[in-house]
Amino acid sequence: MRSAATDQFGRKIWQLAIDKIAARSNVDRTDRAAVRLMHDSVPDLNDPAQDVETIRLLCESPGTLFRRTLARRLSVLDRRFRSYDGWRENSAAKLVHIPSHEISQQDIMRLLWDVEVIFAIMDGRESEYDANTSLAALKKAVIPEVGFANGITAEYLDVTIPSTGELSIKFRREDLLEKILDVLADHYGAPAPEEGIKDTDNLYAPTRSHAKNLGFFPTPPDIASTIIQHSSIFRRSQGDSLRVLEPSAGAGHLAREAVQAGAMVDCVELDADRCAQLRAAGLYRMIRESDFLDVNPEETGLYDRVIMNPPFDHQRDIDHVMHAIRFLKPDGLLVSVMSPGTEYRSTQKATAFRRYVADLNGYWLDLPEESFVLSGSYSNTILLNLWRDGRAYFSNTKTANFVRP
Repeated sequence: MRSAATDQFGRKIWQLAIDKIAARSNVDRTDRAAVRLMHDSVPDLNDPAQDVETIRLLCESPGTLFRRTLARRLSVLDRRFRSYDGWRENSAAKLVHIPSHEISQQDIMRLLWDVEVIFAIMDGRESEYDANTSLAALKKAVIPEVGFANGITAEYLDVTIPSTGELSIKFRREDLLEKILDVLADHYGAPAPEEGIKDTDNLYAPTRSHAKNLGFFPTPPDIASTIIQHSSIFRRSQGDSLRVLEPSAGAGHLAREAVQAGAMVDCVELDADRCAQLRAAGLYRMIRESDFLDVNPEETGLYDRVIMNPPFDHQRDIDHVMHAIRFLKPDGLLVSVMSPGTEYRSTQKATAFRRYVADLNGYWLDLPEESFVLSGSYSNTILLNLWRDGRAYFSNTKTANFVRP
């Protein structure tokens, strides 16, 4: 059994290795500051796997570690930071509210401290940042024993506790916030403007141009398994299989899992090479080489389940989900990966979509952070679960963390 002293010694060795790498002249300034942030924020952390990941990120392209740290900590502060446009597209509420009963004082302090340091790094002042002064101010705002005074002001945050008991947090520097949003857009891979495209606010008028590379980010195996778990795929008592559709099937990772679960699966895919691979697998009832938005349910029949990982750019995930719902039987279920920005965008299309999902008792749940990093994207994702007949969604999975639209 390892002793506490052994754990502490091992931790010091890892910290020394990280610090040595971070001190190299070719390491980005923001990455070096991120190492300091993690050491100051969680000094007692004993997680060698995380240390290995830190070293890997330090050796990647400049700024990777800082962007990742920034995205993760701000996402804990406010869900709108889970997507590249969640904050910008929800301009009606510029305050962050944290229910004080849902998070410990220690965690609140750690989180606010991290955010303060992130702003200091963006301000280019991490070496001269007066940590003690800001930390003392934050303690007064959060920890009753220190004594709460209304309107605590730290270096970059204003923190108050209204009568509701929530922490109300305001960013003091809009210019730095804009820079942070640009970093998030870079980290999450915000789509570039597309020539000739015009985002429509009509829920039933999809964007018909194709996303870059058809928005292809293969579904990782663990996420595919999660989607199948939430899809309630089973064999009926008489032995026949459920009919399942995977639109924009790509490499067929979802379709393959559905077949293994006992379903009869059809695929639609536009890319000719990927269609050939799907046919070569010999697993699927039908493979149609087509843009899914050009396919009609009258041609294919209706399905018990639709499982999908659609393109996201310019709200295309909403367009594809709305089209896919038409393919469901009256008692059918749709499970789809979507952009977390869908929760907060203030566009008319996103707003109408949330109302539509709510009317059908649909739910979103958070997929793990960086679920698609091996597919080439740091974007966060959510999973939509929606029954065509509007029944309340039920899952027996223990990991479900549902969010009503």
